[in-house]
Amino acid sequence: MRFVSYLWRNYLGIGVILGAVGIGWLWRRSRAWTIGLLLMFVANVFFFVNYRVIDKDTMFLPAYLIWAVFLAGGILVLQGWIERMLDPGLPALWKKEVGRILPIMFVLLALTLNWRWVDLSKADN
Repeated sequence: MRFVSYLWRNYLGIGVILGAVGIGWLWRRSRAWTIGLLLMFVANVFFFVNYRVIDKDTMFLPAYLIWAVFLAGGILVLQGWIERMLDPGLPALWKKEVGRILPIMFVLLALTLNWRWVDLSKADN
């Protein structure tokens, strides 16, 4: 459960949902890539969930990176959906810009909310 809470917190919940959508998107594009990435993700999580060390949270970094690939696929699906749902009278360039701004806002929000957990500037050396 700790890994699930880390994943949820690090990707602000919506990133987990978009990552799941991205798995479906990648599955339609390349089943081999999807299976390979999912096997690496599950192997990393399974091994380190059962590994007994203090700094376990940093050992999930490969799983987070793989999830970021799935998240990217989900963001592409979201961008396409936004472009289709916006007013047909809007110029296509504006629709694309809205789809590009959302991931940037997501990253800035994640940075703002997670900064206190990663800021080591006041830590004792």
